[in-house]
Amino acid sequence: MRIIGLTGPAGCGKDTVARILTEHDMAFQVAFGDAIRSTAMAMFGLDYQQMNARELKEVVISEWGMSPRQIMQLIGTECGRAVFGEDVWIKRLAVRIKSLPPTQFVVVSDVRTEAEATWVRDLGGVVVHITREGVEPVRAHSTEDGVEFVAGDMALDNSGNNLNELNRSVLDNKHFWLEQCRAV
Repeated sequence: MRIIGLTGPAGCGKDTVARILTEHDMAFQVAFGDAIRSTAMAMFGLDYQQMNARELKEVVISEWGMSPRQIMQLIGTECGRAVFGEDVWIKRLAVRIKSLPPTQFVVVSDVRTEAEATWVRDLGGVVVHITREGVEPVRAHSTEDGVEFVAGDMALDNSGNNLNELNRSVLDNKHFWLEQCRAV
């Protein structure tokens, strides 16, 4: 199995790129944030739309005084990483990936920290940095600091005007990215 990790600021198109990469292959889209989203939904009574719709993730929930994005950041970092260790979400995703049926490749759609990027690279995967004109980190939080571009990483500019351009760009690069991966 090969791993492609996607990184970039919120709103740059990571989930869209992951869907394009996986829609025609025996491949899975996973995220470090999947377990965080599930926890937030259970703890705070949030629904799928609040956790996933870009416009709702930023709306402050009056009962909690925080937006869904802020809640997820707190659960992921201040609760998860601070209490259970920097690699808690890495370990959780590793367990999930091991439980997947055999596949050509896995796309991790939310590489946000250096530790997560290092894990992808250590498994022989490639980290793809996605940029999009006019998109900057949404909130001041350590998970929005970005991942350093290192030798072997790839870049994808999602500043085009439409989904067709992004689709073409991703599919044009997909095989090259997979060739750079080492199967695990």
